[in-house]
Amino acid sequence: ARPLIVYTCRLLVLVYEGPGRTAKVFLDELRDVSPLSQPLLITVILVDLARLKASLNIDNLLRIRRMIVYTYSAEDISADLLTGFFVGWPNPPTTETHLKLLQRSDHVALAIDDKSGMVVGFVTAISDGVLSAYLPLLEVLPEYQGRGIGSKLMRRMLEALDGLYMIDLMCDQPMMGYYEQLGFGRAHGMSIRNYDHQSGKS
Repeated sequence: ARPLIVYTCRLLVLVYEGPGRTAKVFLDELRDVSPLSQPLLITVILVDLARLKASLNIDNLLRIRRMIVYTYSAEDISADLLTGFFVGWPNPPTTETHLKLLQRSDHVALAIDDKSGMVVGFVTAISDGVLSAYLPLLEVLPEYQGRGIGSKLMRRMLEALDGLYMIDLMCDQPMMGYYEQLGFGRAHGMSIRNYDHQSGKS
């Protein structure tokens, strides 16, 4: 058998990743362990998990660290799965309008909470498919921010747009550093904002 600490650490890392995967991987790992070492391995892991639950409240961590799945299609999305977006907008689009803009975008990438089925992040692109694309919207729900979801959405979108000459977006100055890390460069831009139509064109 491989060293015991390898199994212990691997299981603890999987616990942080989310529920539903630990037992499967744990059983797979046990196939490589000799029968004599299995009882000892199980005992040590159970003790470690108990200590973690006492010190870190692992049950709460598991609820927070849900699995996020990504898709390039809004085909199976309904408006009731799009709540909580457009934070800070005085006159935000309805969930129905949000669904419409996702469906009518040339490209879309969505992040979905695998447990609830709710959309927790999205990015859209409008493109001629020949030279250029524009990314008008990227947003992740506040309670899911800080987990790299926005960066993963952007990387998936850039993969979908690979080969185009120019990919542009507009952002506030504090966000420039974030987009630079994703490969964007600073440039000048102009815009028109019709705030009377912020909720969407009727």
